[in-house]
Amino acid sequence: MEASTPSEALNLVENVREISAIVSDIVMPGESNGYATAQLLRRVRPDLSILLVTGLPRGDALLQQAQADFDLIRMPFDQHGFQRAGKAVMARPLATNAGRI
Repeated sequence: MEASTPSEALNLVENVREISAIVSDIVMPGESNGYATAQLLRRVRPDLSILLVTGLPRGDALLQQAQADFDLIRMPFDQHGFQRAGKAVMARPLATNAGRI
């Protein structure tokens, strides 16, 4: 499934219980960013596994905040790197679902 806005993502997460994981870029156009959206989705559904994608430079304040709360994969990455990151996020207990992959 795909959501074009944070509002669409929230609607999906609230209404489709089969969703167990979210992948979002930290930088998004429009009303919010991926980090704020991930925070909102986690409050609504604490059971979600969340992986954030970024190309932000190291040391960026938003990147540091996001990395403290969620798993993160840096661009560029290949299909195998993305698969490893996704599997790691899904396997980790939610209480420890934060850090760099």
